[in-house]
Amino acid sequence: MAYKQYFRTGTVSIGEGEERRSFEVSQWVPAGALLVSLDAGDETGSGNKQEVALSPGSQVEYSADSRGLLAETSGYPKLTKKKEGSVQIVTVSLEPMVRISEDGWSAQLTLYPPCDGGPVPDQQQILDELTRAGVRWGIRERAIKAACEQVSEQKTPVVGQVIARGRMPVNGQNGRLRIEVSVGVQPGEEQSDGSMDFKERNVFIGVDAGQLLATRIPATAGLVGINVFGHEVPQVPGKELNVKSSADIVFDEQSGQIRAACGGVVTVVNDTTVKVTSKQVIPDDIDYHTGNVRSKGGVEVGGSVRPGFVLRAGGDILVNGIIESAQVIGGANMIVRGGMTGKQSLLEVEGDVFVHYIEEGRVVARGSVTVAQELYFADVRCLGSFTCGADARVIGSRLFAGGSLSLHQVDTDTSPHSTLAAAVDSERHERYVSLLKKKERCEEAVFKLQHRLGPGGASVDLEDRQEELADCSAELKEFNLIPVSPDNDAAGGLRYACGQKIDIAGVIQAGATIRIGNSEAILRHTCREGFFSLNGDTQKIFFYSSKNPLQNFEL
Repeated sequence: MAYKQYFRTGTVSIGEGEERRSFEVSQWVPAGALLVSLDAGDETGSGNKQEVALSPGSQVEYSADSRGLLAETSGYPKLTKKKEGSVQIVTVSLEPMVRISEDGWSAQLTLYPPCDGGPVPDQQQILDELTRAGVRWGIRERAIKAACEQVSEQKTPVVGQVIARGRMPVNGQNGRLRIEVSVGVQPGEEQSDGSMDFKERNVFIGVDAGQLLATRIPATAGLVGINVFGHEVPQVPGKELNVKSSADIVFDEQSGQIRAACGGVVTVVNDTTVKVTSKQVIPDDIDYHTGNVRSKGGVEVGGSVRPGFVLRAGGDILVNGIIESAQVIGGANMIVRGGMTGKQSLLEVEGDVFVHYIEEGRVVARGSVTVAQELYFADVRCLGSFTCGADARVIGSRLFAGGSLSLHQVDTDTSPHSTLAAAVDSERHERYVSLLKKKERCEEAVFKLQHRLGPGGASVDLEDRQEELADCSAELKEFNLIPVSPDNDAAGGLRYACGQKIDIAGVIQAGATIRIGNSEAILRHTCREGFFSLNGDTQKIFFYSSKNPLQNFEL
């Protein structure tokens, strides 16, 4: 028994001189084309009959009589052979000309120059293939035409060209507050000339009873998405901000205005909460003379917070000195005019943090974090953005931001490597890491049980571990780290993640871990002056040089 092959393969060369390279391609075939078939005869030509078996690979199926292999879609077939005993296994797989992403958000085109000088698929054939695949929306006819011209005229391949793209849903914006009192510029805000303003934010702003503090801005509905099949993908509407009158504020539901119910100092947290509190002043250090300090209002510390002591406040916190192996926990915003030192140090606030430097310790904020000078071996996690001052160095630190990161120099040739993450919910990331460890434990347990039971062995314990491993793998596959979308929707928030960046004004050393949203990579090359961003088509992280586009590359 022999087989007959119905498509040709050949070698195509592209480029000139030293850049000239050759590769093997096959003839393009349409969907339904017969690729190989069994044929009675002596393959060896020596009288020794050899049995041949056909095996369909990717995008290939058996013919009706099972004696041939057919192309399930248009594309480029590839034939491989291997011998098992006296049987020769002939496998044919096919690289599709048009590939639809699993999530239905894009269609990509692959075209190769013909190996025999024949024609390449034209624009109409590609459009017909899209129609056959059910693509109805977001077709880019100009991209298709340009790809056909490139292959026909320049004789260079087109691989993975996006020729149809859906419209990602735009989630609604949550309700927020428009602040009507001047709290000053957020530290680290970018100015019109591109520089960063590191002036401290105003704190302890006095207000009178009845004074207008803020106005509630309603949530928005967002915009429904459409995948390439023309199916609507619902967006997540914004959530209305719940505001209620209390002892310190008066809220008018009809106008959305919030006024002070009494005199005091105003506290604004993440543009979603406003309150009027009292102010407590600690003239010197928090140490053995004061003991731990707990306040429902705002607290100003004239000195430092010494090792082992705790400061808790319901309002804004201002520390004029340093925080040294101590815990400072606040219900609003925090300014530390000195720095933070010591592995046991913890800053945890509901709003924003501004601190001059961090030497070890941990910062957790539901707002943004600004560090004017250096970070050494620090762990910083925030739901807003993270900003470093000009010429600041980040050494061996872990930085997680729900928004973007703006940095200058990261690591040195001899320092430990930093981890930089943008568009990531740090609490979800901790759960994600726990899941990865759980999966590793399950895989190890399954391996040990299979080794002990032997080939084909079974037990209730093995079935339980395999089921646990399958559940863990399924959860990891859909796990989403992007904070603006549900944690079980891996495709959610992609538009948001693509809008966040990790800016590098100076140098970042090779070896750092770079994560944006659900994508992570290790930096293999030292980079200078540019930014890392997520490509929405490939969901890969790219570095874009600010000075030389030739230095752009995929991580």
